Amino acid sequence: MPPRRPRPLSWLLALLLVAVALPFWAGAEAPAAGSGTIVYQPPRRGAPRARIGGATRGSHGSQPVVAVLAPDHVGLTSQDQPDLFWYISQPVTQPVELAIIDPERPAPLLEERLDGVPRAGIQRWRLAGHSLRLAPGKEYQWSVAMVLDPAHRSQDLVAGGMIERLPPDPTAAPPPAPTALAAVAYAQEGVWYDALTCLANLADRLPDDPAPRLLRAELLDQIGLPELATLERTAAADASGAAGHRTP
Repeated sequence: MPPRRPRPLSWLLALLLVAVALPFWAGAEAPAAGSGTIVYQPPRRGAPRARIGGATRGSHGSQPVVAVLAPDHVGLTSQDQPDLFWYISQPVTQPVELAIIDPERPAPLLEERLDGVPRAGIQRWRLAGHSLRLAPGKEYQWSVAMVLDPAHRSQDLVAGGMIERLPPDPTAAPPPAPTALAAVAYAQEGVWYDALTCLANLADRLPDDPAPRLLRAELLDQIGLPELATLERTAAADASGAAGHRTP
């Protein structure tokens, strides 16, 4: 199926305002994996491969795996300071460097250095904590690099993706609070990063509900990250089981 061009942002926000008026299914029966509950429709572009890294296969020994939760093309956001998501397979004490890059400039626009990562799994990078704001209609690269040897940076474990901010519509209403239906609407219109953020916020708010993680697993399958999707389904099952044991 060919990628789709996203509709105007004002139309998307109108759809989201309708969505939040409908019942939120969190707490109902979780959608089955692969059920098509959420479908990501990529924007219609002929862009070349835009993701580097991103698979757990091929890891060996004790070397960790680093991946970005980004499609294999330029992903879209409606936000000037979106959240970006990445994955690391194990806790590490080595430095990890996060960067936003303008392909037309030699130096990164934003860099953040982490002195290790204490928890394995999906990580969130909140750009709202920085001064950088993405310009509408411009493509940016973003990357995660784990530094194995500071003297030999060519050995870094690197993963990266692309992002573009949609042009804002000054007549549109503010986006509603995130819901599962809002995530479905964002995915349907090709706004990848906003769909992920909705689901992450729901997972944080409802840690015992498997539905947000199962929806995220469906999205990861659809962009060619099946190993991460499997890990998400396992996490969803663990969360559901833990909730059941706490039920009196």
